[in-house]
Amino acid sequence: MINRRRTYKELEQDIRDLNKKLLRCGRTEKQLREIVKKYHSLIETASDLIWEVDLNGVYTFVSPNVKIVLGYDVDEMIGVSFFNFVAPSDIERTKTFFVEKSGQMESFTSWRFIQIHKNGREVIMEVNGTPFFNAEGKLIGWCGFDKDITAKVEAEEALRASENKFRSLVDTTSDWVWEVDINGLYTYASPKAKELLGFDSHEIVGEKLFKFITDEELKTTRSFFKRMCADPKPFPNYIVTQIRKDRHRVITEISGAPVFDNSGTFCGFCGCSKDITVRTLAENELRESEERYRNLFENTEAGVFRATIDVPEFIAVNKKFAEIFGYSTDEILIRPSEFKITDSKELNDLYWLVREKGSIENYEHETVTKGGEKITCIASVKMFPQHNYVEGIIVDITKRKKAEMALKAREAELDIKNQSLEEMNTALRVLLNKRDEDKTELEEKVILNIQKLITPFLDKLKLSKLDSKQASFVNILESNLKDISSPFSHRFSSKHLRLTPAELQISNLIKLGKDSKEIAELLNLSVATIETHRRNIRNKFGLKRTKQNLRTYLSDLLNE
Repeated sequence: MINRRRTYKELEQDIRDLNKKLLRCGRTEKQLREIVKKYHSLIETASDLIWEVDLNGVYTFVSPNVKIVLGYDVDEMIGVSFFNFVAPSDIERTKTFFVEKSGQMESFTSWRFIQIHKNGREVIMEVNGTPFFNAEGKLIGWCGFDKDITAKVEAEEALRASENKFRSLVDTTSDWVWEVDINGLYTYASPKAKELLGFDSHEIVGEKLFKFITDEELKTTRSFFKRMCADPKPFPNYIVTQIRKDRHRVITEISGAPVFDNSGTFCGFCGCSKDITVRTLAENELRESEERYRNLFENTEAGVFRATIDVPEFIAVNKKFAEIFGYSTDEILIRPSEFKITDSKELNDLYWLVREKGSIENYEHETVTKGGEKITCIASVKMFPQHNYVEGIIVDITKRKKAEMALKAREAELDIKNQSLEEMNTALRVLLNKRDEDKTELEEKVILNIQKLITPFLDKLKLSKLDSKQASFVNILESNLKDISSPFSHRFSSKHLRLTPAELQISNLIKLGKDSKEIAELLNLSVATIETHRRNIRNKFGLKRTKQNLRTYLSDLLNE
């Protein structure tokens, strides 16, 4: 093609087009300079370390803050492999990662490795990188930024250690640790729940705390929880009775504190529960014991007191103690000048005796009341040096002493009367002995007179001519005289005290062998009457339903 010579106008137009292009290029260059300036400003002010490395890991660029992060100047790192700055303990892992990523040619984020600061300390880095390529698309290196997360990692480790310590504390503490939300729903329960309530942790989490409260205390517990949620603040030592899995009751002491999220919003409570069942029962028993002691202290008939050791002053007295000395308790305790231990010589001596010996029992002494009356008291006192007081009991035995004295006087009087009575008994025994002797002498005289004055005439009478009836009377008379004169005749008579005179007379005739007809003739009675008397005699001697011979029985009775 033949070149045509360009005209002036065409050249002029070309010049104008070139000027426009130059103007556009000038603007682009200016914008590029501004972008580069912003890029450099970002690099210089960034807190992270910005870098570039080639395919061998040699630094081709590092941002100036490398001085802050690793302690090196930029010139000390450019042209040096970044592996030279990796901790020996982490270099193999880092090389493996670099080779792997070079093969994949992919970006990576939040990879951690350890570098060495110029001063020798380890710096934990979190690195983000991306590959970059030339115009032909060939990988020529990597660029990215490192963040020093040493403090963060140390904080995480410290937090983890703290959590482990807390977890260990929670797992080993004797208290049950828990957490609930604003609805009272358990969100955490430590393993101690098993020991306290009998439930495993997973059986409690998700349940409301009110499920484990007794019916009697459910209403008050709901009200308490509502108040705490309305005004969240720590609460100590809230005591409530809970229900174990085995339905037994356990008294717990609960302490808690409110929990807030990062925005400060109240989201529940955390706290711990302690089993105080044994302690509460012991406290109740102690309280009952103290009440019993107080009741005994106030109502006993003995005077009870407590006084300090260092200075002899009363610190507690019961009403009876004050009454013994004629005072009121207020006069002794509220106005101690009214009545002091040192005012009474006897009490003062007692006080120092206890201090010397530690304790005394049944110490009898005399003292004087407010009204000047002498009284006798007995005291038992013990010192408690660990509590700096002495404690004792005083009993007014004045009436008892007077009674004892009266009793002794009466005993002396009785001794005199007893001695006199013994003398009288001696005289009476002498008199009785004399009477027995007189009785024996009388009996001997009676027997002798019968033998001398009656028996000879009876013998002569039996030899005379008597009819059968007269002979029978003589035999009876002789037999009766023998009974009278017999020293054992009273036995028979005493056994027959229940018999009437007629029955007694008939019994004697039966004993002599007389039958009913003979007895009837002798006594001028009918045979039927005699038979009636015989039946009555058998009945009185218990022979009614027996075959015992009445004559044999009466003879044996006489000979007993």
